[in-house]
Amino acid sequence: MPRPNNTHYAICRAALEAGLHVVCEKPLCFSSEEADELVALSQRRRKIIGVTYGYAGHQLILQARQMIADGAAGRYPYR
Repeated sequence: MPRPNNTHYAICRAALEAGLHVVCEKPLCFSSEEADELVALSQRRRKIIGVTYGYAGHQLILQARQMIADGAAGRYPYR
């Protein structure tokens, strides 16, 4: 669900506190202090927090996807 940039920090924090993994569109937040706090919270809750970037169509990503699909990139455990 698209949300204004100035709401990302609060939404991510609430999701982590609720025990959810988080994938957030950039920017994650507006200060390194807020980012550090979210990372620390994710570690305490043992949840993953990630930021998306608009790289889905880049050649490097397309090649990596193909290598994974072909089994050429090895095995990756998912948590």
